[in-house]
Amino acid sequence: EKNFTVTETHTETDANGNTTTTTTTNNNGEVTTETTSTAAEEEIAAYEKIPVDFTNNMGWDIKDLYIKMSSQDEWSDNFLDEDQYIDDGLTASGITVNYTEEEHFMDVRVADSNGDGEEFTEIELPAEGAEHIEIVFEYDEATGTYTATVNAE
Repeated sequence: EKNFTVTETHTETDANGNTTTTTTTNNNGEVTTETTSTAAEEEIAAYEKIPVDFTNNMGWDIKDLYIKMSSQDEWSDNFLDEDQYIDDGLTASGITVNYTEEEHFMDVRVADSNGDGEEFTEIELPAEGAEHIEIVFEYDEATGTYTATVNAE
């Protein structure tokens, strides 16, 4: 009596990149079939070095500017040098950010020369990316609240 094993593997990939592999094994007349499917990995768009301008309409000069992605714990170093301010009514440019379509929420912390300031959380950057982003900080006297508005091109 002879022992024999025959294994046949067939793999197909559909138009969406999903893969199905079928393996059939014949071991001395006992046939087993195993099928595995693998979903295509979605590619996540990444946006690097996107220029961001920060416009200060809060009624006081910004001395400190820290940013981080909302999912991160650590703040960046201060983006403003020791002798730099974003004066009320002016815009600072020259800052770039990296983010992805999946992780596109940013937190910003600003403070005056006394260390008093505001923290803006979950600022939504365009998930589809942008060539240029402006974040406008404003103070609404009627409500007594600070807001951050995103303008993107």
